[in-house]
Amino acid sequence: MATKHGARTDSLPESPIERLVRERGLRRFGLFFVTGEGEYLPNGDEEKSGYAIDDQGQTYSFWTGWDQTQQAVVFSEWEPVATEAEWFDVAEFERARAAAGLGPARRVAS
Repeated sequence: MATKHGARTDSLPESPIERLVRERGLRRFGLFFVTGEGEYLPNGDEEKSGYAIDDQGQTYSFWTGWDQTQQAVVFSEWEPVATEAEWFDVAEFERARAAAGLGPARRVAS
């Protein structure tokens, strides 16, 4: 059986970050520069920061945190950001763009 690159199977559960991105309304996206921040949430997950890019090329910066009321991982920060020029030659950024269904990045002349 052939599978598409980036396709999810039932044996691969969604990460908390993927769930949170989907809750923001993004269906096709890529994550990049996701970094553990060295602080641990009450459920044992490490606090993380990073970026998501959607199928329209919009990039979002995020940081995870803990919601005491929901007893769940949440985005403590989520905001649209401009694409940084230095990302264009980074393989991780290109993989995220591909996961979002975007073609190769093209550097914008400054």
